[in-house]
Amino acid sequence: MQGKRILLIEDNLDVQMFVRTVARMEGAVLVAASSGESGVERFRDGPAFDLILLDINLPGMSGWDVIDLLDPAGTQGSRLPPIVIFTASADSDTLDKAERMGARDVIVKPISARDLVTRLNAALST
Repeated sequence: MQGKRILLIEDNLDVQMFVRTVARMEGAVLVAASSGESGVERFRDGPAFDLILLDINLPGMSGWDVIDLLDPAGTQGSRLPPIVIFTASADSDTLDKAERMGARDVIVKPISARDLVTRLNAALST
């Protein structure tokens, strides 16, 4: 993850702090947003990201809505980095929808730091 830019869209500040700590230990740059709207803004206005780590249950705009805004054609175009869903609810509907929308992985919270690093590295390398 060394040098990779990760956009975390997550409303839980404790989870943000956990991911920020893990990213820092791995040499990644983490930009956090607490809502879908601010995440879309950071994606559009900032330098390119290597990965988006996206909560689904956000206040206002859901994670699914974020994907629709970033990739309205549903093509996972070349300007869109890999998206990893980061959620506490990984029922079969969530897993199916994530696959249909082109998500690289679905990570269920809570997760250990070691497992998070493994899963994010896998998403970055495929």
